[in-house]
Amino acid sequence: MDTLQQRQYILIVDDQPANLVSYEALLEDFDASLLTATSGSEALALLLRYEVALVLLDVQMPGMDGFEVAHLMRKSRRTQSVPIIFVTAISKEQRYVFRGYEAGAVDYLTKPIEPEILRRKARVFLDLDAKNRQLRDSLDVIRKSLREVQELKDRNDLLLRSVGEGILGLDTQGYIIFANPAAESALITHDQSLINTHISDYFLTTPDPLDRMSWLDSAVRETCSRGTRYQEQQGFYAHTDNRVFPVEMTATPMMTLVRGVSEFAGVVLVFKDITDRQATEQQLRQLAQYDSLTGLANRNLLSSVLLQSLMRTEQSGHELVVIYLDVDRFKMVNDSFGHDLGDLLLQDVAARLRECVRDTDFIARVGGDEFSILLETTDCRHTANLVASKIIQSIAQPFVLQGHEMHVGASLGVVIYPEAKRDAYGLMRCADLAMYKAKSMGRNNYQFFTSDLESQISESVRLENRLRRALEQDEMFLVFQPQLDFKTSKIAGFEALLRWHPEGLEPVSPVRFIPLAEDTGMIVEIGEWVLRQACRQLVAWQRQGLCGKQQKMAVNLSVRQLRETDLVSRVRLILSEENMDPACLELEITESMLVDDPEAMFALLREISQLGVSLSVDDFGTGYSSMLYLKQMPINAVKIDRTFIKDIERNRSDAAITRGVIALAHSLSLQVVAEGVETSSIADFLKASGCDMLQGYWFSHPLTVELMSEFLRHHAARVH
Repeated sequence: MDTLQQRQYILIVDDQPANLVSYEALLEDFDASLLTATSGSEALALLLRYEVALVLLDVQMPGMDGFEVAHLMRKSRRTQSVPIIFVTAISKEQRYVFRGYEAGAVDYLTKPIEPEILRRKARVFLDLDAKNRQLRDSLDVIRKSLREVQELKDRNDLLLRSVGEGILGLDTQGYIIFANPAAESALITHDQSLINTHISDYFLTTPDPLDRMSWLDSAVRETCSRGTRYQEQQGFYAHTDNRVFPVEMTATPMMTLVRGVSEFAGVVLVFKDITDRQATEQQLRQLAQYDSLTGLANRNLLSSVLLQSLMRTEQSGHELVVIYLDVDRFKMVNDSFGHDLGDLLLQDVAARLRECVRDTDFIARVGGDEFSILLETTDCRHTANLVASKIIQSIAQPFVLQGHEMHVGASLGVVIYPEAKRDAYGLMRCADLAMYKAKSMGRNNYQFFTSDLESQISESVRLENRLRRALEQDEMFLVFQPQLDFKTSKIAGFEALLRWHPEGLEPVSPVRFIPLAEDTGMIVEIGEWVLRQACRQLVAWQRQGLCGKQQKMAVNLSVRQLRETDLVSRVRLILSEENMDPACLELEITESMLVDDPEAMFALLREISQLGVSLSVDDFGTGYSSMLYLKQMPINAVKIDRTFIKDIERNRSDAAITRGVIALAHSLSLQVVAEGVETSSIADFLKASGCDMLQGYWFSHPLTVELMSEFLRHHAARVH
């Protein structure tokens, strides 16, 4: 049997990626593979591909909720018996519980989840699945040979008559010699009999009632006569007096010994009406290729259609327009009015897009508020201008949803093939770049992809390729900026900052390469390297007597790193391998990270804090967090962003904000670090306002290891 089929799978469905990370951590030591999905349609697509032993299903998800997913699973033969445990934070009232069980759930788990309960329940269902697989294998063995069928006939007679599948016994000529109740119920009325009738009276090779199976010439008989089982999941049909229906068929040869030689004696034919299953599988395929919210094609189908369009364009000589659209100010609508109204807005946007194009044009929703349109025509630039202008005007009209009037816009990027000679991925990237140019030019407009943008792409690709080799070619290094403690006038710690100087080129600004590393995922490897090098250097300075245990090393964490399921274990491993006291490490996160799934973020930061590592919020004041988040999270310090510090002497508002942040942070027992301090007067203001530490050019620029070592020696001598 194929290894993929022998493996056990647990499918975890939750629209919050951080929750998926938590579940995977709880189940990572199970002898089962974990599949994850962030939406109902993605989960259904995985269920078509994998044989799943257990589904952990979140109830509340945008688009298709858990109840609807469970309902569709129960309609499919493939998934109707898969155990479903609902995971929910909603009310435990009986009506919610009953609805879940009616949808097909076998159990409920409520958030926050007790880890041991989840693990025990998962173990039970994995054991049940293993036993079910063993039973299924046993049934296959039963059907292998005529001798076994004959020997077990009496004992299995009740089983054959009680199963839901139709079972027929046929002689070598195709006449029916045995029929169980399920077969009779499917093929004849109560006052008829199947015995001694011919299989061709009931089975067809097409949906046409005249295309009857020719038994003696059929592949079924030919295969079974050689002693080999025949199986066909589709392609056969059965018919009664009033209908034709598709069937799944398995034929097992019956062999008998004649003077010591095994001879073909007939066939055991097992069949099942798959009408409902085919309808459900068609619905699942629909969900796998179409967006359940808007009814438009999704990214998967877009990729396929775009490839087909490119091939047609090459053959026909026509041109192809690819439009990438982003809804302006959609996030504001979502944040102000909630996801439900945001969903309604996306549905109305989709409807307006349909009105702006021809029936033969293609529209897809490729992400949250992003859409793509394909136009095949002989006059692409004229058509693109016409359609793009029409879309801009249409989306600019007010939307009235649930009594609220709201105004959004659309930024469009347009690329024409073959003017831009690219593959499917390249065209989408060009359109996306043009769309961002439209946003940079004030939004609510459209821009064509140009050669200037192409050169930007080429430069970006070259930079990306060079960045992939930066670590192994030893082109990256750390610099360290010290932090001054106002109370003691001593160095309180350091922030490790990454620098990149490609060989033979000018140094590349972190403003350029850090976002690129984030986008490509390279930031995970780079971030781990930074953490290890920073810890190693602090330990080296401690051993040299240049600093003590009271001084900390601050290292920034990226969004991508926070999404890694093994982040905590990686931090623990590095601390252990570098012999670093966890209390000497401070990990910095940005303010905006706190508001992205606060529940999951709290769980992750709590794990990190339990290692003994300090946590601080970088660039505080530039994001959307509140003091409530700081109160709930295991945060030790906040760093006031330099945008508030630099004009503190001239801008009263910045001065007031800074004083307020310091006072509020201290009320929550948090330390305050001011970034970007460049003058002594700003330092005096911060000290008078009660700020704990400063960091900036006034005290020290970021320094290499050698210069920082020298700085530490001079500073220690000056303080003493």
